[in-house]
Amino acid sequence: ALVYFIGGGIGVLTVGRVRHRKEFYRSMFSVPAAMMITVAATNDWIANPSFAVVGKDMALAAINGFFCPIIAIGILPLLESVFKIATDITLLELSDLNNPLLKECAVKAPGTFSSVLMVGSLAEAAAERIGANALLARVGSYYHDIGKTVIPEYFIENQYGGENPHDRLSPHMSALVIASHVKEGYELGLRYGLPEVILDIIRQHHGTSIMAAIYHKAKEQAGDAEVDEAAFRYPGPKPQTREAGIVMLS
Repeated sequence: ALVYFIGGGIGVLTVGRVRHRKEFYRSMFSVPAAMMITVAATNDWIANPSFAVVGKDMALAAINGFFCPIIAIGILPLLESVFKIATDITLLELSDLNNPLLKECAVKAPGTFSSVLMVGSLAEAAAERIGANALLARVGSYYHDIGKTVIPEYFIENQYGGENPHDRLSPHMSALVIASHVKEGYELGLRYGLPEVILDIIRQHHGTSIMAAIYHKAKEQAGDAEVDEAAFRYPGPKPQTREAGIVMLS
C-alpha cells in the first residue's frame, strides 16, 4: 500500500501542470524511481537480507511505475469523461483556434473573436500572477462569449460604426437580447461537448452585474416612474472560482 501510495503521489506531483506531451516523461522516470526506493526502504533487511529477492521486487516496481503513466495517458479521455474533469491536455486541445466553435465565432462575429483573444491574454497573465490556473483562464476566455455568434449584430464590437439595432428596441427588450448571449453560449457549449469548467465560466462571466447603459436609458425614458433594476441584471450566478472571476474582470 505504501509503495503504491508514494508512487501515485509522485505521479500526481509530476503531472499537475502539463502543457506538452513530453512533460509526461518526468512521470515515467520519477514514478519508477520512487517505487524502487520505497520497496528498498520498506524491506525488512534483517528477515529478508537477500539482495537478489529485493532486487527482483525493485525491478518489478520499476516496470510497474514505468508503464502506469503510459496506460494513464491512453485512457485519459475515458477518465475525464467518467469523473467530469478537464485536464490541461483537454484545455490545450480546446485552445486550438481551429476548433469549430472558435472558427464559427471568427466568421460570424469577428469583433467578438478579436475581443476574446485579448481577454484571454489578459486573463492568463492575471491568473499567473495570483497562482490560479492560467491555462483555464485563457481557454475559458476564448469561449465565454460564443453565445454572441447567434445574433452578433446586436453587440457593439460587431457593428463597426453601422446601425445599432438597439435604437429600434425598448430598453427591456435590449436587456433580454444582451443577456441571452449567456444562455445561448451555455447551450452551444453543451452541444459541442465543452467541459464543465468552461461551461461554468460561460454562465458566470457577467455574474449578476447590471447592464448599466441600458438601465440608465430605461430610467431616462421612464422619467419619474420606478424602473425595476433586476430586469437589467444578468441572470448569474456570480463567479464561483478564481478563474471565472478573472475572466469577468478581464
